[in-house]
Amino acid sequence: MLNKKNIEAKKFAQCLRRIMRDSGYRVSPTILAHAFNLRYKGEGITVSAASNWLNGISIPKMDKLMTLANLFQVQIQDLLFDKFPVQNISFASLNSNDVMHFDNVSPTELKALHIYRQLPKEHRKMVREVVLGFKSLNSVGDE
Repeated sequence: MLNKKNIEAKKFAQCLRRIMRDSGYRVSPTILAHAFNLRYKGEGITVSAASNWLNGISIPKMDKLMTLANLFQVQIQDLLFDKFPVQNISFASLNSNDVMHFDNVSPTELKALHIYRQLPKEHRKMVREVVLGFKSLNSVGDE
């Protein structure tokens, strides 16, 4: 019999698997553990722990949830609740009112975003990793 904690762990696993796929990752405990451990500041997780998350056996603690959210560029709530992301906005459908929601993004940046969204998932993942790498390099000088 499933209790409330088991149901929550199953929902978490479902969300985590979907977010991994949507982010261009193959759903695999080994891949998840490796990607997670590259970003987590504390002691890393085992492949077994990642498997438990992906199979709905356990839910990570808040510090690990924050790392997962950062890894997949989602909100913690997206990991915890079965909430599907907002539908993609097509570049052609953007108008001047929409641009205001993008903090005054230039037309060149919007075109780059449009091209990025057309890339296969694996390539989008690589682009995100490069951008996050540059952000990490940039923040080192700020300390």
